[in-house]
Parts: sequence; structure tokens; C-alpha cells
Amino acid sequence: MLLAASEVLNIKSGHIPQIASALGAGLCYRGEICGIITGGLLIIGLIHGRENPYDDNSTAYQMGRKYQEEFEKLAGTMNCRDITGCDFNREEDRQYFDEKIQGEVCLPLLIKAAKVLNEILIKK
Repeated sequence: MLLAASEVLNIKSGHIPQIASALGAGLCYRGEICGIITGGLLIIGLIHGRENPYDDNSTAYQMGRKYQEEFEKLAGTMNCRDITGCDFNREEDRQYFDEKIQGEVCLPLLIKAAKVLNEILIKK
């Protein structure tokens, strides 16, 4: 999500996609919060986040909450394990995720979530 959105929004950084490298597969193959969510939240932060710890962060929080709510409507959950059906403790499930699930489950969800994120960013 971060890489795709940064390209569309013309956000240039030598740290993209490296900064999000450990977020995929539900945070490092843990099956927890979906990387599409965390990537979207990073984009919101890049655009509307505070520049120092004392700045108001309410816009980023409001947009981030809205994004998470809309994502849950799309996927039924924010949990990677539930979305993919993968048990990331098993090597064969990690391989199945990498070879098949990313393209068949995650990519279509990413496209839908990117549209939602775009709508949220435009409405600001």
C-alpha cells in the first residue's frame, strides 16, 4: 500500500518501501493487523502527520480511524490471519501466502482499500 500510494501521490522518499518492510503478512508473518492497513496509516501520517511531537495530530487520527473503519467494512476484519486463512506459524502457509494469497486475496483488497484511502484523503 505504501509504495503504490506514494507513487500515485508523488511522495518521494528514499525510505519507501524500506520503512514498511516489516509490516507485511500481519506484522512479520504474525497474521495480526493487515499490512494494507499499516501502509495506509503510514500514508496518512506522511500527508497529515505532525512534524514535531507537540503538533496537533487530530487530523491524522481522524483520517486513520475512518480508514480502519472502512477497511473493516471491506474485509470484515483488520486481522491478516482471518483475511488470508493462513497460519503463519507453518512454513507451508507462509509459502502459500507468498506464492498465491498475495495475488489472489491481498491484491484485490489492496485495490479496493486504495480507493477508500484516496476518498478519505480527498475529503479532508
